[in-house]
Amino acid sequence: MNKDDTILSIDNLAIGYDERTILKNISMKISKGKIVAIMGGSGAGKTTLLKTIIGQLPAKQGSITMLNKKMDSTSQKENKLIRKNLGVLFQHGALFSDLNVFENVAFPVVEHNTLPKNKLVDIVLEKLNSVGLRAAAHLPISKISGGMSKRVALARAMMLNPKIMLYDEPFSGLDPISTDIIAKLIKTFSIQTKCASIIITHDVKKTFEIADMVYIIDQENLISSGTPSDLTKSDNLYVKQFIQGNSKNPLAFHYPETIEFKEWLKKQGN
Repeated sequence: MNKDDTILSIDNLAIGYDERTILKNISMKISKGKIVAIMGGSGAGKTTLLKTIIGQLPAKQGSITMLNKKMDSTSQKENKLIRKNLGVLFQHGALFSDLNVFENVAFPVVEHNTLPKNKLVDIVLEKLNSVGLRAAAHLPISKISGGMSKRVALARAMMLNPKIMLYDEPFSGLDPISTDIIAKLIKTFSIQTKCASIIITHDVKKTFEIADMVYIIDQENLISSGTPSDLTKSDNLYVKQFIQGNSKNPLAFHYPETIEFKEWLKKQGN
């Protein structure tokens, strides 16, 4: 990996809420034009990591370097400017219910740029066409399905051609055809714009088709990393279980008992 190609670097990161640590000792590098997948079971900390990357949750330890800038060493103003290079597809879309499909996708450009109306219309319809929803531009959000909402949100996230794209469960709620189209779109967008892409997901099959590098997390730690081919051949029991979807150990099914839970349990008289 060429050092100059590294656009996002995570070094010895520890994150969590209050006294509880969700993840620790997390390190990874993401390069221009590459797709990195962060995988793990429900509750493993994937979305918590995404929140830390986009600045919603401060790190307990370690650092994040974005576009050659260490985020914990920059001013609030500079931090905000750097994060304008991020595009985010949230798990449930996070669309504005009082705006229609067109207005939702246009929103990032309207907020950050001044474009002639005809130019804006062309760009928005182009992005909507890429997700198969050009003819739905006029529809209110209340009139579209959950899967369509995901695709609208994807078009919106791509509007400013960000240098880093983060996708939180991009395949959830989609039918098989839409899943395939979205996966190919993520790959094409990453290659054409040299955008670094981070996918938070548990969809092994589709992710392994497009990812350049995969990180698997569980039980607060980074369990393994490698190319999809490397991980498919891995002898690591955790990796094999996750990839095969096996319900047996070692990956835990039950949510771990925390100090907070034990204190709560005592208050219940148990």
